[in-house]
Amino acid sequence: MTADAPLPPSLVAANLRRLAKERLYMGSPPTDLAPLSSEEVLHLMHELQVKQIELEIQNEELQTSQAKERAAALRYAELYDLAPVGYVTLNRTGAISQSNLAGARVLGCDRTRLAGQRFSGFVIEADQPVFGDFLQHVFDGQDQPSCEVRLRSAGAPCSVHIHGMRSEDGQECRIVVTDITLLRQSQVQLQELNDHLEERVAQRTLELEQSVERLKQSYSALAKSEAKATLSTLIASVFHELRTPVSIGKMAVSTLSDQATETGHRVTTGQLKRQELLHFIGQVNEGAELIRRNLERTAQMLDDFGHMAVDQASAQRRPFDLAVVVEEVLHSLRPSLKRKPQRIVVDVAPGIAMDSQPGPLGQIIINLVNNAYLHAFDGKPDGVLTISARSDGDAVELRFVDNGVGMGPEQLTKLFEPFFSTKIGGGGTGLGMSIVKNLVVEKLQGRIAVESTLGQGSCFVITLPRVLLGNVG
Repeated sequence: MTADAPLPPSLVAANLRRLAKERLYMGSPPTDLAPLSSEEVLHLMHELQVKQIELEIQNEELQTSQAKERAAALRYAELYDLAPVGYVTLNRTGAISQSNLAGARVLGCDRTRLAGQRFSGFVIEADQPVFGDFLQHVFDGQDQPSCEVRLRSAGAPCSVHIHGMRSEDGQECRIVVTDITLLRQSQVQLQELNDHLEERVAQRTLELEQSVERLKQSYSALAKSEAKATLSTLIASVFHELRTPVSIGKMAVSTLSDQATETGHRVTTGQLKRQELLHFIGQVNEGAELIRRNLERTAQMLDDFGHMAVDQASAQRRPFDLAVVVEEVLHSLRPSLKRKPQRIVVDVAPGIAMDSQPGPLGQIIINLVNNAYLHAFDGKPDGVLTISARSDGDAVELRFVDNGVGMGPEQLTKLFEPFFSTKIGGGGTGLGMSIVKNLVVEKLQGRIAVESTLGQGSCFVITLPRVLLGNVG
């Protein structure tokens, strides 16, 4: 049985009886006791029994109270020892008189050997003046003094935040030692992440600027060609479309910068919690991913349009996949067409290889699409333009079929004449179909035919050689 364990009631009663006898016999025994009657004896015995029971009850209550106090003391001792932060008691000289397990762990010393050692001995030399000032402030009674120092360890120094409070008699102080090594490492990683993010944004911005410059150069070349008006509209549409991902990226960078500033302030003041840090790192990763996606989207749009613009500006001959060229051209048109109710259906299988001039071919596609939206779909919100292609030996047949308003015989006979348009002064120049025929025949060595019925739609059929003959400029 340990010294702190409660005694059994029988032993407690025997002990009380022994103490009572000793106290009774300390004085002289009474000599004037008169004989008692039997009734008085019975009454006295009854009173003694009642008193005995009362004492037993009081003793049981005392035992219960003592047991609760011991249990509470044990719980508090466990809380003290098992606390996740270090609790250390120092005297006025800075010597350690008591520490919990976490305190011993952060100091890297067995708790049984801590008593009497100066806490400053565990602080690296460069930070000892900081700790000395802190200890002086604690014993001077300053309100909630704190400091941050680095402790010696077997590996890299351990960073800790210390908060102190003086005891009532002023002879000791209790300090709370919190290991913030992980926090400081995370802060460094966070700064590196921010620096890397800025580098990535700067790199993407440079790429974007270079792409814009290439686009401007392509536009300058196109301005000298017949397609200046069409491509001017496309460039304006593309730049309008670029505003969305660029604006999202700028907003994400601004938000991350504000959050980084706030997090840095909370780290400096020691207010940042681990959960808040992890949450912020998650936000940084999400913001970086958002910026990456939007920059990639911007770069892809510029690349697609740039390829098409360069092709049209140079009219160079090269091998290409017909489906890829059609998709690039339509992709560049989407910004200007996406708000229109009509739609385009593409049925061009990949793998139709050609050795021709993709620039003029792209201009043909643009003009025929614009012709459908400007003329064929006038007043038809449910308009559909179907673009299909099939390979027939050494030739390729491209079809542009719409369900628009169609054309009568008189319009068909004048369709490919320069400056013929049903909308002169209303958005048409009268050159679109003339340019198409010229490009098909003169540039691509092909032929074009059209079938149309008023009120039912039109079908343009373009037949091109898969490989151009000779060196065509």
